[in-house]
Amino acid sequence: MSNVNENIQKMLIARGFDSDKILEINDFSDISTDNRYICINDDIKIGIKQIKNIEAKMISENVNRAIVFYNSTITAFAKQYLKEENEFDIEMFKIDSMKFCLLDHDLIPEVCIVDDSEKKDLLSFYRIKETNLPRIQFEDPVVRYLGAKKGNVLRFTRPSESAGVYSYWRIVH
Repeated sequence: MSNVNENIQKMLIARGFDSDKILEINDFSDISTDNRYICINDDIKIGIKQIKNIEAKMISENVNRAIVFYNSTITAFAKQYLKEENEFDIEMFKIDSMKFCLLDHDLIPEVCIVDDSEKKDLLSFYRIKETNLPRIQFEDPVVRYLGAKKGNVLRFTRPSESAGVYSYWRIVH
């Protein structure tokens, strides 16, 4: 379980959480930090009732985003409920998926979400619109790991023998 906790910490740091707050925490049962709510759910099955409980905790903590790590299954109704537009942004990650750090793999290039000014500079430099950028799916594991939203641009950087360092961009679709 310690490897899972390390990888959860790495993911939260990659998402921009305050590393001092995250590294102090050993038990991820319930955390409210950086205007986000993080919890590990040990229920046998996650349904609408459990999602509503998480939303109630989010209201009491006055946060609008939640990251939930779970060890069980999610009902079809709960999955559908999470896909619907609502005021809460709840991301669900199975604990088994946190057994290894996705970004530490040799074949995954260095990835980051670019800020709005860099996105504007990129589009003006190449004289293109957002629709001309290559796409990456919202469900892609790297996109989910970083917490990117639709419309965000990701910069991938990998070593190149001819160019030294090669960067390319994808827009989350």
